[in-house]
Amino acid sequence: MQNSDLRKDLQDILDALKNIASKGFNAVSIPNTSQPSEDEFEAAVLFSLTAEPLTITGLVSAISLQSAGRFNPSTGKTHELLGKLAENKLVSKKVESERRLFAITEKGKRRLAELKESTNAQAGDSPEAAESSRRSDCKTSDNPKVKLLKTSGALAHTVSQLTHFASSKQQTEAAELISQVNKKLHAILAETD
Repeated sequence: MQNSDLRKDLQDILDALKNIASKGFNAVSIPNTSQPSEDEFEAAVLFSLTAEPLTITGLVSAISLQSAGRFNPSTGKTHELLGKLAENKLVSKKVESERRLFAITEKGKRRLAELKESTNAQAGDSPEAAESSRRSDCKTSDNPKVKLLKTSGALAHTVSQLTHFASSKQQTEAAELISQVNKKLHAILAETD
């Protein structure tokens, strides 16, 4: 398999994962614009950190994934907001292996809940509010759908890193592994409960 074919296959997988994740993984509905409000950006950052601590690059990728590519914040703008959030103790920062990882704090989780409430109140009884409420119902960590969406989001992030930073050999190995996983996932879908 040629390197360009491999990159295209990995990009197709990443796009498919973005599509899956965008259907039920958004915390706050981000409008079809490249410039969300400050509250929407803050909510997107906080929500992205609920699954696991992330680097700024990982956070930017997660936000893009959650918004199905409708919002791609710059690392500079994200860094600026993270500074404000850390100052207000809504996120914490730690350094691991020379990587700065950001995580949501308990205070940040409360702020995220406030932002979600505010968004739902502003939306009123609109179809978007009903959809947001439906999404909120599946946000518990013991919910299999949430686990699936979180893990597929993490996989999409890893695939993205592979397409940009992995050697041809690593990309080939990853494509083979993802192909095997895809076959197993189809087998799970074929099973009857």
